[in-house]
Amino acid sequence: MKIFIIGLGLIGGSLAKALCRLHTVGGFDFSEDVMKKAESEAAITDLPIEEADLVIVAVPPKHTKEACIQNIPKMKRNAVITEVCGVKEFFSEDLTVAAKLYGVDYVGIHPMAGKEKFGYDYAESTLFEGRDFIIVKTAETTERALQIIYSTAGDINAGKITEISPMQHDAIIAYTSQLAHVVSSSYVKSRMLAFVDGFCGGSFQDMTRVAELDEDMWTDLFLMNRDNIMAETKQLTDSLNLFYDALNKGDREKLKDLLKNGRERKEHCRIR
Repeated sequence: MKIFIIGLGLIGGSLAKALCRLHTVGGFDFSEDVMKKAESEAAITDLPIEEADLVIVAVPPKHTKEACIQNIPKMKRNAVITEVCGVKEFFSEDLTVAAKLYGVDYVGIHPMAGKEKFGYDYAESTLFEGRDFIIVKTAETTERALQIIYSTAGDINAGKITEISPMQHDAIIAYTSQLAHVVSSSYVKSRMLAFVDGFCGGSFQDMTRVAELDEDMWTDLFLMNRDNIMAETKQLTDSLNLFYDALNKGDREKLKDLLKNGRERKEHCRIR
């Protein structure tokens, strides 16, 4: 298969490094240094976008729709275009219409992999191995497009593959990904952060890891999915207030019940 990747940052670069082992991969990035590195490492070749069977757009969220719209007319008929943005409902209908106009198939994807670091220098061919992979489809998504995406997910050794609608994707991702970044960023604002050296266990590391993020990208994601994130933030705030009230009253039984409820809910959820 011939694949063209637009944007060679952490995700796009990792996709290029993983897929070039099995396919002919072309790519583009605005950074000349990144292009040179990717070419020198044979992650990409001089394949033009016009010849690609699959185009993957891996640019910052605020540029995703524009990048897709600009490049769809260049693609050959019956090719597939996808993007890796962490929000889908914001533009999925527009991309579906634009792709259909030019005889191209659009389907969104969201490989659930990343790092607190970003950029091509941190890209790895193994980044997606065993990681959840979401296919975001609409009523217009063709079986052929799905087959190509499933094949690509297999080529990068992704783990569980889930098909879901744009609306469902954004509601769940607000909880599993975006809220976690809100919590982590809030958690590190404690005055105690200056005194943690020598006191850090795994729980502290887990809570603070994703606070080291690309604030431009995550600001755009938050605003593109703000209603869902606001709902999850409200739920979290309500839960925290229950703990605060129980502590304020010295209510041992209430604290115990709150902790027990959290443990039981975690035990019964379907997380591997």
